[in-house]
Amino acid sequence: MNLDPPAIALSSPTMRGRSNACAHHGRKQPKQFSDFATFVEKVMTKSDIGLLKRAAKAVRKKHIARPHGNEPGLFVLIDETSGYYWNPLSDDGEAFRLAMQLSLSIVVDAERGAAQVGRHDFKKDVRVENPTGLRAAARRAIVKAASKVYRMKKT
Repeated sequence: MNLDPPAIALSSPTMRGRSNACAHHGRKQPKQFSDFATFVEKVMTKSDIGLLKRAAKAVRKKHIARPHGNEPGLFVLIDETSGYYWNPLSDDGEAFRLAMQLSLSIVVDAERGAAQVGRHDFKKDVRVENPTGLRAAARRAIVKAASKVYRMKKT
């Protein structure tokens, strides 16, 4: 894989209203510049970026620089010249692989739209509720648990 540019950039044709879909990443993009701030907030927040960084460190994934909110995830390196966007907050497969690498156990409560993730050395499991999306709740709980694993290793 080669180094991909961010999904959107202020100078891209998509920001000038020629198209509202990014050909490279296939995501919908704002039709007007005024929609840009709202679009960025929906993609990734600073707390999401922090969670991803700690989760990546928990499984020893190296990443470059600080991502911006408009990127589809954390850019992790394969080697010195290539990498890919990694985001277990939005990708079921990445979240599952993260859970397996860290030996996390996952329990879902479909009635409440909640997921609880634990591990043998946790004093308290991580629980996330999202009544509109059980899979989203599970992914977020997995990433939060991975972040907790990293914090536990640091101390």
